[in-house]
Amino acid sequence: WKPPEFTEQPDEQIVVLPNDDIVLRCSATGNPPVTNERYFRKDGKKLLCFSARRTGITSGTVLELARFRWTKDGKEFDPQKEPGVSQQNGSGTLVITTYNGYAATKYQGIYRCYASNPLGTAMSTESRVVAESPPQWPKESVAPVEVEEGDSAVLPCNSPTSAFSPRIYWLNSKIIHIKQNERVTMGHDGNLYFANVQLSDSHPDYICNSHFVGPRIIIQKEPIELKVKPTNSFLLRKPHLMLPERTPSSHMALQGKTLLLECIPEGLPTPTVEWVYKDGLMPLNRAVIENFNRTLRIENVTEEDDGEYQCSAHNSGGTAQHTYHVTVEAAPYWSKKPQSHIYGPGENVRLPCEAYGKPRPEVEWRINGIPLKNLPPDPRRMQQRGALILSQVEPNDTAVIQCHAHNKHGSLLANAYIYVVRLPAQILTPDDMSYSVVENQTALLHCKTFGAPGPTVKWFTEDMYPALESNRTFEFTNGTLKLDGVQREDAGSYRCLAKNDQNEVAITAHLVVKKVVAEKHCSSFAYIKSFIPTETERQRATKILVGPTNAKTLKGSSVTFRCEAWFDESIPKHGVKWQREGQDVKESDDTDKYFISNTTLTITDLDYSDEGVYSCVAWTSLDSVKKSARLLVAGKYPKSLPGPVFDLELSEQQERQVKLTWTPGDDHNSPILQYHVLFEESIFDPGQWHTLSHVPGNQPWAKLHLSPYGKYRFRVQAANAYGRGNQSDSSDLYETSPAAPDLNPSGVKGEGNETSNMIITWKVAADHKEDVRHHTSSLPLPSPLGGEEAESRDQPSKQE
Repeated sequence: WKPPEFTEQPDEQIVVLPNDDIVLRCSATGNPPVTNERYFRKDGKKLLCFSARRTGITSGTVLELARFRWTKDGKEFDPQKEPGVSQQNGSGTLVITTYNGYAATKYQGIYRCYASNPLGTAMSTESRVVAESPPQWPKESVAPVEVEEGDSAVLPCNSPTSAFSPRIYWLNSKIIHIKQNERVTMGHDGNLYFANVQLSDSHPDYICNSHFVGPRIIIQKEPIELKVKPTNSFLLRKPHLMLPERTPSSHMALQGKTLLLECIPEGLPTPTVEWVYKDGLMPLNRAVIENFNRTLRIENVTEEDDGEYQCSAHNSGGTAQHTYHVTVEAAPYWSKKPQSHIYGPGENVRLPCEAYGKPRPEVEWRINGIPLKNLPPDPRRMQQRGALILSQVEPNDTAVIQCHAHNKHGSLLANAYIYVVRLPAQILTPDDMSYSVVENQTALLHCKTFGAPGPTVKWFTEDMYPALESNRTFEFTNGTLKLDGVQREDAGSYRCLAKNDQNEVAITAHLVVKKVVAEKHCSSFAYIKSFIPTETERQRATKILVGPTNAKTLKGSSVTFRCEAWFDESIPKHGVKWQREGQDVKESDDTDKYFISNTTLTITDLDYSDEGVYSCVAWTSLDSVKKSARLLVAGKYPKSLPGPVFDLELSEQQERQVKLTWTPGDDHNSPILQYHVLFEESIFDPGQWHTLSHVPGNQPWAKLHLSPYGKYRFRVQAANAYGRGNQSDSSDLYETSPAAPDLNPSGVKGEGNETSNMIITWKVAADHKEDVRHHTSSLPLPSPLGGEEAESRDQPSKQE
């Protein structure tokens, strides 16, 4: 016999739309099986109700239940009395069929399933059923948003509230995404924020879209028109934070969840944003700054993430700051959980139940689903901090015990049965097992027992002396004997004796100890390969002499990893195997992907899916050793070249300098070595692209120094070890104002080649040749005949 145990429980929350059926799952095992039948037991035989009525019920016949039952909002819920509700045969799963949305609304609430048989009752976690109508925006008249050029603006989204979290994005009427950058950013609230507006932002069709993934629904808000009024005066405006609105602010994060902090500034010019953790360094590999530095996201929050986070928005007009005071709290999580166990009559039972959380969880005990406070008092039952104690248990104490821990962030429920029965002692570990171990290592001799009351276990040496007399030995509660620092004299037979109040049983275990001989040291790799151990040197630990090395190979080609190992030949069972990400790699008749020889693994027709860590494992029955290598797959030419960068943005704009930033493209598993910044100047050299700057591959930005009176567009080209990839799309147009040259020319001289002209030539300093963009005409001189001035002829300037 066995008390009930759940194999399936209802989901914590079930959200249903009007036409959705409601399915509350509940299944359990047990003996007698948990079914939906009511039966009587007479003379040790089970009788169904109709059989019991037919045969007659005499004194001493006991009504027993092995069934599922449900509660809704704390009250009994009988599926047979509810229209449209059915319970699946052989389980407690409920199916509620909707009728034009009526059932979904009527049956929303909190449900719990109970599984019972004569040995006890298990209780499921709670399941909340929430009925919703399909989300939709109310019909509304959306007024245009009018702002002056250079001012900030906010386009509200106000997506409908729903139990389904939506994905929000902004499109125009042509279903093209609104381009976002440092100046135009969507907040976590779905609103679209403009740090400063430009005339090009004027559009009549900014449309907020909400995609509800669960019900597969996409809804659109009415289009919003943004009208930007031109102005002739731009005022420098220091940053101001549109989000968050309060400063400073407190924020609560849940342990194990994701923390999102936002700082969206406005100002002119467009501010940049930086984040710092004032209490230390940002958590490595878990902190990501995204959304053009407007959002700080920390995954899998821990207690160490508690503290102050500060964002700073800068532009040439000043700085604005905001400090988030983050407090990390936690839903309950188990420290110690009660476990099911079989006990013998007269034993004492201690069921631990400890949960951590913040705030500190409250713990409540139940027996067969009934709170302890509702049960008759029992002097043998005592509740201590972190445990429930049952003293001198008897067979009628068999039950399913529940421990429920909860705080404001969530709850935990554990079911554990105690089955009180008298069973003779048994040893489940086979007799005459042999254990081999290398000298000075640790040996574990097993003796797993079963019985009620639980058998006591004692270990003896071959001559029946207690094995625990040595300070190198220790016995675990599961009966395993541990011997530390095993010596040759520890070899031999050991006897495990298990005993309870009904019987006594024993098994023998044999320990074989292998001698360790000091290894020879060698000065070269060639010596290792050629070294052959002598007969007296063979009993050593397994070694990998040549292991696999990291490889980066082109897609479609093959790669071979080598592995040469040395074994103690006196250990009969040994070998080499290959693994990928911890899983064994084997040859298959269905594919030619892997070829394995005694010393190599060859992988053919490489694809990106073949990337990973490959390991050579040399093993024996006593030990094993592993060496690993990482495989990277790069695309074939031209796919091995880096992909184009994207999201080119211009910021920190000055008279002759601008900062260009971009988002790196796919490196195709070959690190970016360098970025080449190209420019086109459309006044003097339209259609021609020239290299302007080079920056390292780990720097996705460049500060560009430009000449006055130019109209510039920029592109970026990434380069890796295989060459340069495709150029990016062009950036927005950037214009510089006209200006006088920075230096006067030197070496000015004039000479004539005709009687009526003079040609002026000069030198331009090398650093300023780019600043000179004009030519000089020859100067007409008065005619020696006194007539009209000689006709001027354009001559290019000579630069020496």
